[in-house]
Amino acid sequence: MTMTMTQAITTKYLGATNHRGARIVARSQAGRKTYSYDSGMSAAENHADAATRYAADMEWHGSWAGGALPTGDGYAFVMTSRD
Repeated sequence: MTMTMTQAITTKYLGATNHRGARIVARSQAGRKTYSYDSGMSAAENHADAATRYAADMEWHGSWAGGALPTGDGYAFVMTSRD
C-alpha cells in the first residue's frame, strides 16, 4: 500500500514593508507560499485561512486543527482526518 504523507503546516505573520502589504507565510517540509493578510479578519483567522489555502494548493484534503505556537511566533496546523 502506498500512502502519501501529509505534513504539518506552520504559519508566520510578516509585517508590511515599503513595497508589500502585510502577509502570512505558510510552510511545510514540501515548501512555502505567501498569502495576503486580510485586515477584516482576526490574526487567528488569517493564519487558519493561510493554512487552509496552502493545504488546498498542496492537494491535502481533510480536516485540520491548529493553534498558536508557545513561542508566540506563529501557528501550527495538523490534519486530524482525511476526506
